[in-house]
Amino acid sequence: MLSSVSRRVFDDDANYATYAATLLGGIAELLATAPAAVGGPARAVRGEAAFRDGCVALQRLIVCAGAEALLALPNTTLEGAVRLLHASTMHTVSCAMQPPAAAAEEETDAAALLAEAHDVLLDGWVSLLHGTGTLRRRPPALDDAAYHVYEACVRAKLHASAQAAALCAEEEVDDGAEDADTERERDRLSRGRESELLLDAT
Repeated sequence: MLSSVSRRVFDDDANYATYAATLLGGIAELLATAPAAVGGPARAVRGEAAFRDGCVALQRLIVCAGAEALLALPNTTLEGAVRLLHASTMHTVSCAMQPPAAAAEEETDAAALLAEAHDVLLDGWVSLLHGTGTLRRRPPALDDAAYHVYEACVRAKLHASAQAAALCAEEEVDDGAEDADTERERDRLSRGRESELLLDAT
């Protein structure tokens, strides 16, 4: 709720900058709960829930402030916000590429929290990039961070596709019915042709 306060309620940029810096400090503490502390699935879920809340707060701060207010922040505050957005997004992408966890209810809950966090973070990126693009002002650090996130997301999608193709192939082999097209697709994805597909995507 605090992250949803509009810049318009503040008298000037300096007051808003103080508010945003204080808020970002609290958000950073929430985001620091990931990766979850060692101590069992229940603690993992509590850690991921706090992390998800930090991601939601960061996304709301970006969306409700607007790009113009964010660009008016001191460089250290703006760069801190971009670092938080970048690091938390890369964490959710990294978790998505990990081997599936055991089918415990708590671990399933943690995965759902991470997926939700990932979605709201991407929404934050879209809002920030769209707003700075409209204003025709975008810090170079933001461009670099956005590219790294984009690249990581593409690699994660390729990884998921390869995993799905391998699983499908295993099932068809078990049934004795893997066809040549499926085998070729599985081999192509398994060889990890990420760089070629990344060039096509860009």
